[in-house]
Amino acid sequence: MFDSNDSKILFDDLMKKRSIDKKNTTLEEIFVLFKEFMKLEFDAAEDDILYEVYNGSSYSKYECDIEYNDSKVISFTRQFEIRDGVDYDHYEQLHIEVVLEMNKQIRKIKGLKWSFDYTNHDDFYDAIENNRDFKKAIGHSKVVDVISSFSWV
Repeated sequence: MFDSNDSKILFDDLMKKRSIDKKNTTLEEIFVLFKEFMKLEFDAAEDDILYEVYNGSSYSKYECDIEYNDSKVISFTRQFEIRDGVDYDHYEQLHIEVVLEMNKQIRKIKGLKWSFDYTNHDDFYDAIENNRDFKKAIGHSKVVDVISSFSWV
């Protein structure tokens, strides 16, 4: 079982092991990799996934020193609930942001889903993969960058 503090290192290592270039990949390839990463077990009271789509701006949501004006970001966040004994203490999150070059086909795509709203992770993945906007992003987008970051909430 892994410590959630090591999640970014483990994800980045998995990318290297699979020879995935952050600036020359596809959304589909990153999603497959993220699902593989989700098989790793971490020491956390709860382990959930957030899928969200938002517009990029002068900074990426979690990495403030990177500029991606006029982009669309699809984010996969793994959220770990950390407890102090039996009581909630805080959340730790690994954010995987897939920055897409904006174009008219993906300009209006949206998305927000939590894994805890589904029976299991496979049902959650199916909901994403069968989502019209996600399919549109896979078919009509170019990945500009993949950003991984870790945060406490």
